[in-house]
Amino acid sequence: MKVCFQYSVILVLLLAGLAGKGQNSLHYKLSAQNITSDKAPFWLIMNQDGRYSTDPVQFYGMGQLTDSLQLFSDFYINSGVEIITGKQTTPFQNQLRLHQGYLQLHTPYINFTAGKKENPGTKKMQVNSGKTIWSRNAAPIPSVQVSTNDFIDVPYSRGYLEFKALYAHRWMGKQRSTKNPFIHQKYLYGKVGGDFPVNIWYGLHHIVQWGGDSPQYGEFPVTWEAYKQIVLSQHGTESTTPNPGGIKNRIGNHIGSHKAGIVWNNNNYMLEARWQTIFEDGSGKELENKFDGLWGITFTSKKDEPVLKSVTLEYLRTTHQSGHKHDIGGEILRGNDNYFNNGTYGTGWTHKGYTIGNPFITSPVLDIYRSLRERDGETIVRYVPNNKVIAWHTGIKGHISKNIGYRALFSYTRNYGVNKPQPYYDDRSNMLAEYVKKTFKDYDNEFYYQLPDLRQFYGMLEISFDFKLKDIPLTAKSRIGFDAGEFTGNRFGVFVSLSHKGSFSSSKK
Repeated sequence: MKVCFQYSVILVLLLAGLAGKGQNSLHYKLSAQNITSDKAPFWLIMNQDGRYSTDPVQFYGMGQLTDSLQLFSDFYINSGVEIITGKQTTPFQNQLRLHQGYLQLHTPYINFTAGKKENPGTKKMQVNSGKTIWSRNAAPIPSVQVSTNDFIDVPYSRGYLEFKALYAHRWMGKQRSTKNPFIHQKYLYGKVGGDFPVNIWYGLHHIVQWGGDSPQYGEFPVTWEAYKQIVLSQHGTESTTPNPGGIKNRIGNHIGSHKAGIVWNNNNYMLEARWQTIFEDGSGKELENKFDGLWGITFTSKKDEPVLKSVTLEYLRTTHQSGHKHDIGGEILRGNDNYFNNGTYGTGWTHKGYTIGNPFITSPVLDIYRSLRERDGETIVRYVPNNKVIAWHTGIKGHISKNIGYRALFSYTRNYGVNKPQPYYDDRSNMLAEYVKKTFKDYDNEFYYQLPDLRQFYGMLEISFDFKLKDIPLTAKSRIGFDAGEFTGNRFGVFVSLSHKGSFSSSKK
């Protein structure tokens, strides 16, 4: 928090110094929001960049300031700050916090970004359930990164061959079982088709949690040799890791995804079919986890304010995980991928209580089976409690009239818990006690759950209304969330917000 605040102060001073050297465009947004519920429904808090909590009553005030300063031609300095305030009991968020604070050098081809910044949004993200390993579910993670400006042309290909790439280093926080680990992230996409009506694309993501202070192994070495082994996914050595598993296998917690899609484009609409996987070891990378992954198809109209702007259909499966066993008689086998969980990085692939990937893999902040624990006076996450899921999802978005828009999400899930033993200890009380026939299995004095196919429905309806009050443009939104089932139970809640946004621009010579 202190580091991000210092960055934002430097940012303001830098912009003030450059304000007279080019064209400046300053945008702002102010918003008041409230969620009222018995228990917060799924789609009122998931895929919201970790903004909200699970409290029954939540009120927030948000202020956002973004600036775009033209240096010359197509070179810009972009910056942004967003402050959120609101009383809540979620242990990972302060009542007053810096949600975003970043500085970006934008060029025609490459972006250099530092700070906390939400993932770029797209229209289809508003109706999709979320990408497999990196979605809009968790709060922004501080980083420095270099990336292409979306897809760019391969030289001499006349636009028929394009690529996009990212390389990033991120810092995670201390409220984790292994404190203050790093994230190494990179991806590379290729696309063919250019201005043909059909384009085909493929991408490969590779992410590693590494470093940090482990309660079992102490401080992990942070050296260039260790970093090289992380980037190249190599075996560790005694000088780069105290964890024997990192020497036998790989250093850190590796997560990846194959992604592919085909896009049909014309003047009236776009139709995209896509496929994404999850892998955490060689078995998943080589697709031995059978049909685990996310399949989806999205229709998007190019008309202005149509009744049906976008609709998506998705199917997610994460139940195979390359088989339910990892080792037999001491022989290491490939299997039991245990998505988003890791023995060394026990908090797993989560940030501030939310899974970083698809939200159908249950976020610990929901505290199913007491996944939140206390250590040294702080709340930490111990594991992802439910990563074996089958889900069907539908999202639609459109306009009732010029000033009134709507959005609806409907999801049905079947939840099977986890394969691998997790440290549930003897705490057998849980919020599902009245629904679940517990299955305990003794393994090294630990207990774990395999859920008996608990079925759950999540729904959300949203109406947005643009209007003016004494020439001040305002947007009012209302969402109704409703859940039903035997996994997280029956829930109902209402979200309301009122926001105003505007801009200032100036040009000095």
